[in-house]
Amino acid sequence: MKIIKVTVLLLVIAVVVVVEVVVVIVAAAAVVVVAAAAVVVVVVAAAAVVVATAACSRNSIVVTVAAAAVVVVLVVVAVVVVVIMIIILIAAIVIIIKVVVVVVVIIIIIIIIIIIIIIIIIIIIIITS
Repeated sequence: MKIIKVTVLLLVIAVVVVVEVVVVIVAAAAVVVVAAAAVVVVVVAAAAVVVATAACSRNSIVVTVAAAAVVVVLVVVAVVVVVIMIIILIAAIVIIIKVVVVVVVIIIIIIIIIIIIIIIIIIIIIITS
C-alpha cells in the first residue's frame, strides 16, 4: 500500500509542477503584453506631445523635423524593449520547460524503480514459497 501511496504522491507532485509552470508562463506572457502596451502608450503620448509642440511653433519646419526624429527614436526604443522582453520570456519558458522535463523524468525513473522493486519482491515471495 505504501508503494501505491508514494506513486500517487509523485504523480500529484508532477501534475502540480506542470500546473505551476503553466501559471508562470501565462503570468510572464501577461507581464510582457502589459509592458509592451505601456511602451506603446508612452510612445504614442510622446509623439502626440511632439506633434502638438511642432504645430504651435513659429519655425515649424525645424521643429517638425526634430519632432519626427524624436518620434522615430521613441519608436525604435519601444520596439527594442518589446523584442528584449519577448526574448526574456522565451528564455524563461525554455528554462522552465527544461526544469519540468528533468522533474518529470526523475519522477518516472522513481516510479519505474518502485515497480521493479515490487516485481523483485513478488518473484522472491514466489520462489521462497
